[in-house]
Amino acid sequence: MEIEFIGERADELSADFFRWLRNESLPGIVLERKNALPKPGAMGPEWLPIITAALASPLVLDLVKSFEGWLFSRKPRIKVIWRGEDGAVFEMETDDIGQIKKLPHSIHKKLFPNQS
Repeated sequence: MEIEFIGERADELSADFFRWLRNESLPGIVLERKNALPKPGAMGPEWLPIITAALASPLVLDLVKSFEGWLFSRKPRIKVIWRGEDGAVFEMETDDIGQIKKLPHSIHKKLFPNQS
């Protein structure tokens, strides 16, 4: 699964959410930040505003609930795209409080339509 942040503060907010997740220590979820290929002459690769999470489907709700807590804590205004392993996509704008409250159910339903 991938979580991509899009907008002016995408780098800052993706890094902050990554730290948030690391501090949460969610068992069974392996997290990584994606990076771009190094450019010639660069000291190393650049981090992309994308977090990848390797996890079993029952743990998706734990990840989403952590994201929901981060949203209520930080109140960022940014677009976030969740991508499932099978290509399913869920897009959201974080300034829609109604959408945030329905987030766990909405993401699970979109990324795992065959599960109740």
